[in-house]
Amino acid sequence: KEEDSENNLTYYLIPDDTYGPCTIGFFRQKIVIPESFPLHPDFVMVYKHEGAHLKNHDNLVKLLCLFVLCLHWMNPVAYLLLLLYIDTAEIVSDSAAVEGCPKEKRKDYAKLLVLEASTSDIRPVVWKNNFSSEGKMIKRRINYMMKEKRKGLLQRGIMVAVSALTIVAGAGTVLA
Repeated sequence: KEEDSENNLTYYLIPDDTYGPCTIGFFRQKIVIPESFPLHPDFVMVYKHEGAHLKNHDNLVKLLCLFVLCLHWMNPVAYLLLLLYIDTAEIVSDSAAVEGCPKEKRKDYAKLLVLEASTSDIRPVVWKNNFSSEGKMIKRRINYMMKEKRKGLLQRGIMVAVSALTIVAGAGTVLA
């Protein structure tokens, strides 16, 4: 466990060759960082990104989305819920990471995302970091990040709409 009282950061170190920066846990969430990553110039931005995941309880909500998917495996909207939630959670966390940063720092962070996405990943799909192999998700994340916007209102609106649609569609399959 590392605590940086100067920047008010608390995180756990893991060996470099295991995983990249991520959050673990559902109820007592923690940020884990590879040992050499705190030396990276964009470390604080990555920490803010992971901190936004903690603040929004993204691991728990993703688990709930997976539970909905298990119950409603026959409903295509349940699959859409999981995919859109993951996409929206990453975009909201990226927005928190680059909030108040000049365009040059945003570009540096975008380059870091592209670099992380280009590394091959052999983990099971549930544990993969949220980069798609086609690059569509990373492109969408960078596009949102580089735009000046209003505190993620669009992302929140999308999540509310998708949640309402999932509830309505889920009730439809039960009634059928």
